[in-house]
Amino acid sequence: MGISSSSGGHMPVFEDLLAGMRKESLDDVLLVGGGTIPQRDIRKLKEWGVAEVFRPGSSAEDLIDFIRKNVGRLSL
Repeated sequence: MGISSSSGGHMPVFEDLLAGMRKESLDDVLLVGGGTIPQRDIRKLKEWGVAEVFRPGSSAEDLIDFIRKNVGRLSL
């Protein structure tokens, strides 16, 4: 699953989404993020269970490669 954010309100969105995923036992879903997310927030998002965050300048190939290498990996 992928979430993109460019508005600056990404932390509560990811927090709520991850809580919902845990509640529904979706621990086999790989969650990635993208957008204008500050580096300091990326560290926290990864601690919470976001598998990777793709910032501006990342290519579609970067995302595809990451998914191919990590499909099946537990994200939560």
